[in-house]
Amino acid sequence: MKADATLPADPSLRWPVAVAARGARSGLTGAPVEKTEVAVPAAPDAAALEAARQAANRALAEKGRELTFEFDDELGRVIAKLVDTQTREVIRQVPSAAVLAVARALAEGAHTGSIVHAQA
Repeated sequence: MKADATLPADPSLRWPVAVAARGARSGLTGAPVEKTEVAVPAAPDAAALEAARQAANRALAEKGRELTFEFDDELGRVIAKLVDTQTREVIRQVPSAAVLAVARALAEGAHTGSIVHAQA
């Protein structure tokens, strides 16, 4: 791979990517590629994440909303929710409840080979 002076010295902070050579046609034509590396930003620490969450909640408090995070142990995913502070209603959730339901169905259906769900 091509070295670049702007990349971090720590290889765990670099990500290899393939870039189509200049003048090469796109698509699956077998065009030659040039491999290079790009810097990957380091993950923020817990204190930085908490500070960002608090700053967001200060801004959202004016509108009666707050940002919450939950960890779903079953799926191993973080769920972010925008919640109305008075009613506790979830205004928006990422990933959505529908996406989480599909993920759970896929996890359970991995043993059976299907994820059919019928509702009467």
